[in-house]
Amino acid sequence: MEKRFYTFSRASWLLLCFILVVFAARAQNEETYQNGDVNCDNEVNIADVNTVIDFIFDGNTYNAAADVNHDGEINIADVNAIIGLIFDEYARHIERFTVGGVSFSMVEVEGGTFMSKHSPQVTLSPFAIGRTEVTQALWVAVMGSNPSYHDGVSRPGGPDYPVEMVSWDDCQEFIAKLNEMTGRTFRLPSEAEWEFAARGGNYSHGYMYAGSDDKDEVAWHRNNSGHTTHPVAELIPNELGLYDMCGNVDEFCLDGYSGDYYCNNPLTNPIMQSTDGEHVSCGGHYMTIAVSIGRYGSSSTAIPAKGLRLAMGEPVYDTTLSLSKYEVETNDGLCDEVTIAGGSGLYQVDCNNDEALTITHQDTIVRLDAIDVGQATITVSDLTTGEQATIAVTVNPSEFVMEHFTVGKETFAMIKVDGGTFMMGATPEQEDDATDDERPVHEVTVSSFFIGQTEVTVGMWRAVLGYNPIPYYIPEYSPPSNAAVSCVSWDDCQNFIAKLNEMTGRTFRLPTEAEWEFAARGGNRGHGYKYAGSDVLDEVAVFTGYRYPLVRTKAPNELGLYNMSGNVLEWCQDWFGPYGNEPLVNPVGPESGTLRVIRGGSYYWKESTYCRVSWRMGSDPAPEDFIDNYPIGLRLVMEEDTSAK
Repeated sequence: MEKRFYTFSRASWLLLCFILVVFAARAQNEETYQNGDVNCDNEVNIADVNTVIDFIFDGNTYNAAADVNHDGEINIADVNAIIGLIFDEYARHIERFTVGGVSFSMVEVEGGTFMSKHSPQVTLSPFAIGRTEVTQALWVAVMGSNPSYHDGVSRPGGPDYPVEMVSWDDCQEFIAKLNEMTGRTFRLPSEAEWEFAARGGNYSHGYMYAGSDDKDEVAWHRNNSGHTTHPVAELIPNELGLYDMCGNVDEFCLDGYSGDYYCNNPLTNPIMQSTDGEHVSCGGHYMTIAVSIGRYGSSSTAIPAKGLRLAMGEPVYDTTLSLSKYEVETNDGLCDEVTIAGGSGLYQVDCNNDEALTITHQDTIVRLDAIDVGQATITVSDLTTGEQATIAVTVNPSEFVMEHFTVGKETFAMIKVDGGTFMMGATPEQEDDATDDERPVHEVTVSSFFIGQTEVTVGMWRAVLGYNPIPYYIPEYSPPSNAAVSCVSWDDCQNFIAKLNEMTGRTFRLPTEAEWEFAARGGNRGHGYKYAGSDVLDEVAVFTGYRYPLVRTKAPNELGLYNMSGNVLEWCQDWFGPYGNEPLVNPVGPESGTLRVIRGGSYYWKESTYCRVSWRMGSDPAPEDFIDNYPIGLRLVMEEDTSAK
């Protein structure tokens, strides 16, 4: 037996010891407590366990302090006795829950003050935190399905794999249902609570990682994970008995992401509310080397490396719920925003007239997209405090001729562009930045047509084709429905349009390059702007950043069209080729070619010149690698329906 013990790793020893204690916990007397302080530092903790294990591995040395049971031997019984003391210290502060046959534990964390990575001093009230990350089994017990990319069903330890592939909003829905099922109030931890718990709370030894200075002992990361998640609690816990606070999956927190929120000021129970849809996640994950105690990410979207850990306790809030606007008057086809202030940060937004308005709620921002004339009342509810506030909305007729369509649950608008004649190419306002591909300037006449008020969204693409074309391993994976779709080839767009035509009975297509530029310039209402709707790019275009670009986030152009500059590049119907000098009527480009036209610039390319209304480029219509389509999307054109005329 002695030789068999020697073959175990330190991590295996500690895991075995904790398991033995769970099933064989026993009362410890005062004498044992005193003897359990092997290191004579007036504490009984994991350091004493390590010391006893060192003596066991040494095998030839006897130490009376390490012989906790006074039986003349240093063995597993002594380790068990010490861990029993530690476990009993925390057992009084662990609450166990069972939902749908799945059990999980919450560990109470005493309040305290610590030095955060971002602030010289943070003070927290007591709270409780999950002993492990939320598992796939618990998620299924609450939600009924498993969203995880690394589905553990057919793998060893399957149900105990951490859930992932969940967004921050998914986590809120899960927690709301869990609270309903248990009658308790669970939530995500604040960033400060997460870091305090990861450090070991008031029992911290100042480790670099959560429970050790050796990350291999406590964290699944790129160099030891095999590029996959692992069942929770396989490695050793930290000083509070919490597992996988570093590595395995990155864990969402309540807080919005802010680089300067903590600054250099002492804080008490800090919680930063999100204003841009981003939330802090902490700990790193199985595909990173830099697992850490503290924030790792700032995206709220679902990827195979993000999960959650539950918290309990009453965070300190400004409980007064308020809105930036209580009355909104707008026109059909336009959008507005209302900002929520105060409250807990967990809000539900409802509208009593979805025929007049489409609402999108992200954190503290409520977007109102007017889709038809009418009146509506929007109710904002704080899910934690129960407070409510309302917004009265009036939608007036649009100044533009519009048609609305609904596919599945997605509604989109097409705006009529009256035919006209314009000068296409490097007109005077473009000259400083224009390229040879934009010359010569030539006269073009186009007939009337309808064009999409916005780019095709992720929601529209899903409603028509049933999938999200953006691969999971890029930052924009799983964006909200009102994000512009991207990573689609020209051929993909043809498939989308064919299916849409079948579903609606209308004739949609991509715009010709001439139609696109005429619409971007504002058609017959154009003011000669350099960009689509303004000479100031930031007023009308999202042209920097790595986030998924939402539609209708900037001002529209003279025709009420959004984001024709920036956001995502847009496919046109034409083959790419050089311009000529002669006047043209309804041109459709060259008869053949190797590249199709793309227009409009994008948030990803971060160059203002690509956002000009005359800028043009060619791209492979069916590349082998999707990244060649990144970030290219589309905007629809529709033939005018003359059947009723």
